[in-house]
Amino acid sequence: MTPRAARVWRPWVAIALIVGVTVLAIGSTSSSLAASTSSAAATGTFTTDTLSPPTGLSAVGGVASIGLSWTATAKAWATGYHVYRATASGGPYSQIATVTPRTAVSYTDTPADGIYWYTVRAAYQGWESVDAGPVSAARDSAAPTIGTSVISKTTQYLPGSIKPSASFYVYANVTDAGAGASGVATVTADVSAIKAGSTAVTLTAGSYTVGGVSYGWRSAALTADAKPAGTYGYSIRATDANGNVATKSTFSVVVDTTAPSASDIQTTNGGTAGRPDAGDTVVYTFSERIDPETVLAGWTGASTTVTVRIANSASNDPVTVWNAGNTAQLPLGSVATAGNYVTAATVFTGTMVQSGTTVTVSLTAQTSGTVRTNAAAGAMVWTPSATATDAAGNACSTTARTESGASDIDF
Repeated sequence: MTPRAARVWRPWVAIALIVGVTVLAIGSTSSSLAASTSSAAATGTFTTDTLSPPTGLSAVGGVASIGLSWTATAKAWATGYHVYRATASGGPYSQIATVTPRTAVSYTDTPADGIYWYTVRAAYQGWESVDAGPVSAARDSAAPTIGTSVISKTTQYLPGSIKPSASFYVYANVTDAGAGASGVATVTADVSAIKAGSTAVTLTAGSYTVGGVSYGWRSAALTADAKPAGTYGYSIRATDANGNVATKSTFSVVVDTTAPSASDIQTTNGGTAGRPDAGDTVVYTFSERIDPETVLAGWTGASTTVTVRIANSASNDPVTVWNAGNTAQLPLGSVATAGNYVTAATVFTGTMVQSGTTVTVSLTAQTSGTVRTNAAAGAMVWTPSATATDAAGNACSTTARTESGASDIDF
């Protein structure tokens, strides 16, 4: 800004610089500035100007710092900038830095982890422009947290084991919390121990449930190599939006090649001994836990309603279990009772519940047929169904199993 001469009764030249509502007077014989009010205009001729703010202010978060950048103010006489910071968009803001000269157009802030808001003002000695901004960014130096993970066959319900050459999913829970958290960006799994070359399998965010546990990330379906039975380790790697990385290598999956089988069959009496009544139970015991989903779609092992049929077959009446609607037989096989318990085909409502390796079916109420009291002791024989599988998906052996213990009267 070039001073202009003025003919006034005092022999001096003055230039006024107005910043906001403040007038600055520069004497012709001194380079110093003196603050004055607008009434000083009576002493001479003034030109006015406004200190404009920088433009294009931006903030970029990072692991160790937050970077601010802007375009310089258009006013060549500005001496620099004042940088202000707040922990909320509405402030309050506090000055954290002075950046000089006018041509300096960046600043790096190193606060604690968190989200911050910034404004920048052009400055000339004690005067400032209006704000540029606010803009916000976060410093995030903490890696994501990897929680639980499991591998499961691609059919529900039980996770944790697979068969050789079978399809499987990888599930994981990963979070990115805390001050300034930038959010989980990628999750990968190294499952090369069970699928060669699969060192960085991508998991996709979503809502998934397996084994009654919810997971936020899951892989696409993968196919295991033809591995021998055993336990194999795998790891999960997570990266947040700021590039922080976490790896957890404590996970494992069992490759299982052993088929489950019938272990024992028993009944308990809840009414008249030797007579099928409400309260009686049939207890199926397997060599290992059976996946409940393979017995009844959607079943988790919790108590559910079923139908129990007892057919009339002279002195060896068979017991089968059907769905609640009595329209489809469940794959628990058939139990030959070695006794004469009904004189006509008989139906009971009932419940079914799983506990570990056992499935217990309880009789609730008779809805049709005729029961009788059996007086002849015998040993039941249970023939399982191959439709039921274990957690890995191995089909149950259909080898028949005779009731353990001495021959007795059941129900």
